[in-house]
Amino acid sequence: MTTASDVSALVAELRRSPLSTAAPLMRALGVGSQASFSRLVARAGDSIVRIGATRARRYAATRPIRDLGSGFPFFRVAPDGSMVRLGRATALAPAGCCVHDAAPLPRWMRGGRGDGVFAGLPLPCFDARPKGFLGQSFARRHAELRLPDRPDDWSDDDTLVALLHAGEDLPGDLVLGEASARRNYESLARDREPVPRDDRARVYPMLANDAIAGVTPGALVGGAEPKFGALVGTSDAARHALVKFSPSEFSPSARRWCDLLACEHLALETLRARGIDAAASEIVEGGSRVFLEVVRFDRIGARGRRAVVSLAALNAEYLSLPAGAGRWVEAAQRLAALRWISPDIVERVRWLDAFGRFIANADMHLGNLSFLPRDDDTLDLAPVYGMLPMGYAPVAGDVPARSFNAPLPQPGHEAVWSSAGAAAADFWRAAANDDRVSDPFRAIAAQNAAIVERTLGRFDRRSS
Repeated sequence: MTTASDVSALVAELRRSPLSTAAPLMRALGVGSQASFSRLVARAGDSIVRIGATRARRYAATRPIRDLGSGFPFFRVAPDGSMVRLGRATALAPAGCCVHDAAPLPRWMRGGRGDGVFAGLPLPCFDARPKGFLGQSFARRHAELRLPDRPDDWSDDDTLVALLHAGEDLPGDLVLGEASARRNYESLARDREPVPRDDRARVYPMLANDAIAGVTPGALVGGAEPKFGALVGTSDAARHALVKFSPSEFSPSARRWCDLLACEHLALETLRARGIDAAASEIVEGGSRVFLEVVRFDRIGARGRRAVVSLAALNAEYLSLPAGAGRWVEAAQRLAALRWISPDIVERVRWLDAFGRFIANADMHLGNLSFLPRDDDTLDLAPVYGMLPMGYAPVAGDVPARSFNAPLPQPGHEAVWSSAGAAAADFWRAAANDDRVSDPFRAIAAQNAAIVERTLGRFDRRSS
């Protein structure tokens, strides 16, 4: 007969030897038959979790997340706004999580071993981790959760606590926890009123002030720049947008941020004009601020969503490249070697990397490139976002002078370099001729356009 002490012994053994198979557990516990072990596992209930198919099944003890239990369901929001239960995540002892359920999970959600086990947060939670401006706002707004003031200081368990209390508006198409699923339905039932396009110059300054005060809930997307989420348009044709905004004071630093927001819009427009999939954007001015409205490509209309996963999340689980800027191409090559993406996508990433270098984008970290999961378990490149000359960003409130050197071609990839450089020259010329850009930065843009054109001309002459 299986007793409570037998269950306690099983749980203790799994804490010492997590993710064990049946045979070593039976030896350690002195269980003489598979039938007896099956009864022991059944009695253990939710104190343990079973991972994998019967022949290769492993077992782990579960771990409670504060008073929220050890596991929570997660749901997928479809393009039409309907919501279906996709799976369940369970915290493991002594650390880590697993994602499991009867429904087949997409490949990108299964982890490096393909069994849904993760050493830290489940991969679907990686991009949802509160961070940047909106993450800090979340921490201030939810002091009752007793979390560290800075999201960068949160443990994985802290992050799960936050997501389970506010998991209804995350990047991508997932909703975490039953409470978040209920709140998602409640928000749909309220028929949120979109901001009319003609009212944006009046409404956006108020939303910016609310965002700075930390009183406006919003999507938990990353990025250090101040921003808020908005539903824009009419009730029949609404779209979700992220809206970045400049400081309201008049200073060289604030003026530079205005320039950079305008340049981000111009960079995205330059890409779109060349047939490259980039997020749709628009500049709005009002209340002594400049606003950059960027349409969210992980949202479909007012209610629908689609999955998205950042290169940073994929790297954390599958690639393990050092963090930092300048690794887009290397990461894409690794993904292609693992058959996540096609060679064509690698070349598209190579082109974007070259374009970013030509426009002085010093912020091409792995979180600034994302992918859209396909039904065949491969990935497509998501629309471009966050593409701007961040090399000219203010530093500690100052606007230091910067020198600019156009990148040189990589051997064997001269055509990509030349094409990206020509597009970058278009961008710099557009910035030099745009009235929304300050005179000092228009002069910088004109100078950089000349540098790019001169560099391209030197190598074109050499190849002719």
